[in-house]
Amino acid sequence: MLPYAGLDIESVEGYTARLEYSPNRPDFATEWGIAHYLRGLIGVELGPAEIPLSPSGVLVSADPALRGIRPYVAGLVSKGLKLDDDSLKQLIRMQEDLHEGLGRHRRRVAIGLHDLDRITPPIRYMAVGDDYAFVPLGESRSWTVKSILEEHELGRKYGSSFSGTSLYPVLIDSAGNTLSFPPIINGEHTRVHGGTRSLFVDVTGTSLTKVMDALSVLALTLHEMKARIEYISVDYGGLILRTPDLSSRELYVGASRASSLLGLDLKPPDLAKYLGRSRIGVREVLHDGVVALVPRYRFDVMHEVDLVEEIAYGYGYPRLSPEQPREPGIGELSQASLFDEMVRDIATGMGMQEVITTHLTSYNILYRATGRSPEHSIRVLSSKSSEHEYLRDSLIPGLLHVLSTNVHEEYPQRIFEVGVVARSEGTSAGEHRRFAVAVAHAKASFTEVKSIVDAMVRSLLGVQPSYSASGCARPFIDGRCASTSLSGTELGVLGEIAPSALEQFHIQVPVAAAELDVDMLRALCGTGQ
Repeated sequence: MLPYAGLDIESVEGYTARLEYSPNRPDFATEWGIAHYLRGLIGVELGPAEIPLSPSGVLVSADPALRGIRPYVAGLVSKGLKLDDDSLKQLIRMQEDLHEGLGRHRRRVAIGLHDLDRITPPIRYMAVGDDYAFVPLGESRSWTVKSILEEHELGRKYGSSFSGTSLYPVLIDSAGNTLSFPPIINGEHTRVHGGTRSLFVDVTGTSLTKVMDALSVLALTLHEMKARIEYISVDYGGLILRTPDLSSRELYVGASRASSLLGLDLKPPDLAKYLGRSRIGVREVLHDGVVALVPRYRFDVMHEVDLVEEIAYGYGYPRLSPEQPREPGIGELSQASLFDEMVRDIATGMGMQEVITTHLTSYNILYRATGRSPEHSIRVLSSKSSEHEYLRDSLIPGLLHVLSTNVHEEYPQRIFEVGVVARSEGTSAGEHRRFAVAVAHAKASFTEVKSIVDAMVRSLLGVQPSYSASGCARPFIDGRCASTSLSGTELGVLGEIAPSALEQFHIQVPVAAAELDVDMLRALCGTGQ
């Protein structure tokens, strides 16, 4: 049953099974979340869990000074909990899984679990300086915020969240007790233990949506542990939010789409039935599909196809019968791939080693370090990292980067790559297949790389290419580079790399490189030129 719920069984010892689950399903981090889903698959409970919320009377006031630092806070109160050491370990494991996945290593979301009986509401979420002191979890003396960030293991690990600020968030109750210094560490005063019966859960972060998502998973888990869930109020300078927010999202799924993807003949009532088994609600059954109600804690469901997957779980994967494809034949390499292999074989035969670099790279590698113009650059919007922000428009910068990471290896170094580059062409973009080579050693020169180009073109086309001193630019040295062509068709460029570029890549030996248009070479092969 477990594998058909999307869980992998790693091992079984007696009555204990060790399971692996998708990071997209943090509700599977505890046995209660798994049991909640399984009850749906076997038809014991259908649709999402109904989690009643009652008022706790707890108020948290958010300090406006934290708006540019860590602005959002939410929480809940859980009472009637029967917490022992094993269940506490499971809660903490789920907390850490949420930190690493949804929380992006606590940067976006961090969670605190506290003994409610040790708290005197109301609670302030406020900004303090680095001289603020409290007793961190697991310690017996007070530490300042500064000493935690500089000396404590968790401070050194997660303190980068506060680069460029002199203010730091803390949660403090009305008695002056420190609950938490998020996202670093909780206070010792509200430590949770095996006998804790009432919890206060705080979630802080930089995205209110993600904060609420994380809190909804905790609300479901504590509800499944038979605890009573109570909401708190958060005061954002006069704007009062009630948390947790467990409202569902509406998402349409069509019967024809589900039937096509699963190879079944499904009607809208069937969709509603199988979604219910996957603990997804249904607001309305239409003539061509259903409007599903996706619980807040199922933030992994974002698209109609995700609902089709849930329908498959509800239908039962064991009931799906594989069919042999009706189309005869088997797959084979395309002509372009076969030509690429031919180029690789020739390059390898000349004693060069193939490397593979990433399609996405940085502005520094592509343009700043090489001195190249970003005229044809294609930049990824909202990139998560400046190291993977631009689609490469040339293979040579990547080869120089490879050489820069191998400066302590033995010379000569002769490397090549066959791959795709992308260039902006007016209002559109085009992809082109390229072959690039770089040789690095004390005597690397234009003559050596020209001999490689000659050998490659002769091996493919049986003719000698021509060369011109025009048409080449950075990262090559002026006067030590050329463009190459055949029958008036441009094939590529070659030359010696400029010392300024070598210095940027920390390469201390001469480098010569070339880059050829593989698409053009293949086209010339097809025409017999």
